[in-house]
Amino acid sequence: MLRSLYCRLLEAGDERVLELAAQASAKGWIVMRHIDNVIDVAFPAQNSVVERALTYGDATPAFQQDSSHE
Repeated sequence: MLRSLYCRLLEAGDERVLELAAQASAKGWIVMRHIDNVIDVAFPAQNSVVERALTYGDATPAFQQDSSHE
């Protein structure tokens, strides 16, 4: 996570990214557990997208699907 493109775009050090992730976890946006040098991060908001992909075979969120009107 700390080396992802999104974290690099923040141009912040690892400690700052962990601090921001802890704040996001406190607000319920993500679930983060950090013990020693082990970090576990979960994204429960993504569960509905994953469920739909497994059920219907389409992981594209509704807002990203082509909605062109002819």
